[in-house]
Amino acid sequence: MSSRRVVAISVSILAALYAVAFLACVAARLTFGFELAWLESGMQAMTARLAAHQSIYVAPSTSYVPFIYPPLFFVAAHGIERLAPALAGAPAMRVVSLASTLATLAVLWFCLARRGASLRQRLVLGALYLSFYGRFEYWHDTSRVDSLFVLLFFAAAALIIEGTSLRSAIAAGVIGGLAILTKQPAVPLLVGCGAVVLYTTRKPARVAAMLGAAGASATGGLAAMGELGNRWLYYYVVTVPATHPLLVRNLRDGVAFIIVTMPLFIVSAVLMVRARPRGRAPASTPTGPAPRTEVPWRWTLVLLVATAIMLALHLKQGASLNFFLPLVPLGIVVAAPLLARLGAGRAESLLLGQLLILVYNPLAAIPTAQDWRAGFDLLGALRAVRGDVFLPQFPSYLALAGKAPVAHAVAVCDLIELRPELMRAIDDQLDGGRFAVAISWPSEHAGERCHAALSWPHFRNVGAPPVGGAFFASGHLTKMGGVYRYHHLATGVSDGDS
Repeated sequence: MSSRRVVAISVSILAALYAVAFLACVAARLTFGFELAWLESGMQAMTARLAAHQSIYVAPSTSYVPFIYPPLFFVAAHGIERLAPALAGAPAMRVVSLASTLATLAVLWFCLARRGASLRQRLVLGALYLSFYGRFEYWHDTSRVDSLFVLLFFAAAALIIEGTSLRSAIAAGVIGGLAILTKQPAVPLLVGCGAVVLYTTRKPARVAAMLGAAGASATGGLAAMGELGNRWLYYYVVTVPATHPLLVRNLRDGVAFIIVTMPLFIVSAVLMVRARPRGRAPASTPTGPAPRTEVPWRWTLVLLVATAIMLALHLKQGASLNFFLPLVPLGIVVAAPLLARLGAGRAESLLLGQLLILVYNPLAAIPTAQDWRAGFDLLGALRAVRGDVFLPQFPSYLALAGKAPVAHAVAVCDLIELRPELMRAIDDQLDGGRFAVAISWPSEHAGERCHAALSWPHFRNVGAPPVGGAFFASGHLTKMGGVYRYHHLATGVSDGDS
């Protein structure tokens, strides 16, 4: 058997393994009764307010502060809860993310087919999209807005890039407006797409139609949700993020992440720029697929512009690597014709290298019986406390245990500059005995919190959270340190003691 044949078979096997691993992970994770990823608690609290017919965006308090995301993801999750009450809570949000990931694959399949990719190439590149699951910390199926955001932005980009009519531009704008209602980076990304299309096609009417439809879609969506006139919406979605400082090290980390995890896209973009058409790029024909080797000039420019935009946005304090998830489907569309141009041998070698770079252990993403047991042990311990508990890292446990709610730590820390009185109120509650028990942050993660340390004389350490398996330890235990009881020196008795 020739080496070329071995490489091709290896690519097929790896692609199949990535697809099977993804499906196995999401099947095991969908109904996990506790948090799959940090921040799920805060996301659940926002969806729960919709179930209670309350606005997500209200004045901050010690018991509730929303995250700085627009509302569409939470409305979609609430819709799933109403259709399938058994999925209420985190499972409904996970369903939205999983369905969005699968729908993104469908859009990617359409784009590749339109550009003449073979069936095998579409299957392998679809698996390549799923292979990034491990690099993005298994966020494709968690209670986060990112998967829905990627779907909506990518679909809007596909319509404005591949289409030629005003109708397709308006459709791109409507979907783009929904992307804006999911995550704020949709605004500069849509503007960037419009600039690329204007530069390459000289059709200002299509670009104006897209941007106008996006604005109308976002405005109409907010009106339909009853949030258009809610000043707190704009406070959390616009004002609060504007206070976050820029960190130069985030640029270094972002560039390093792209270079290490997406070399195929970098090579493809560089070679596509070198092979760019002279003069105005021809519009894609709506009646049939483009040739397999046609230079995807507009897609390449959109990938480059989107990369620059997301690197700039990643400078914000608190930005994580999920900012770069929208680059993956864009990069795959750009890479497809390059792989066709290179010929089977070199193309398969590039694919194999990219797939090997992304290898991960799927078992690390799957909660085991030990992790379930640790969650139930923590829940049982919370229920046994006589009094309320301060657990801002994972407030969903408090809801399950029937305890009074507390605001999620990340949402509170987002307001540290704007609402210092909120932190003072929380500190006063801790010092004044409002909570019988509090769970601290690990000392090595003290920089992630803005709450005061739990220390003598108000609190004394009485133990540690349950350990669980590797999944619980790599998630929960990175945010929880010791278990502390409130200590009243005047009587020498700890509140909540039997």
